[in-house]
Amino acid sequence: MQDVERLSVETASESDAREIAKLYLASRADALPYLRRVHTDIEVCAWISNVVLKRGETWVARLKGGIVGFIALVGDDLDQLYVLPGHYRCG
Repeated sequence: MQDVERLSVETASESDAREIAKLYLASRADALPYLRRVHTDIEVCAWISNVVLKRGETWVARLKGGIVGFIALVGDDLDQLYVLPGHYRCG
């Protein structure tokens, strides 16, 4: 079980785009391995950077300096919610 006291939640920045994209891809591959990939890693990173981070609020959960989860809100709607594999159900 993770040490929840070391977990911080903060607003995502543009510099987080690449790490958020890696987390997004890893989480989808783990949870939905049967889905065919239709976008390259570079395209996903561009989408995170140019769409997700700009159209609403994006927050990241950091543990020991690395991003282990993110949430994106568009207005009052939950748009994205992903957790890094290995960090599910840790509080």
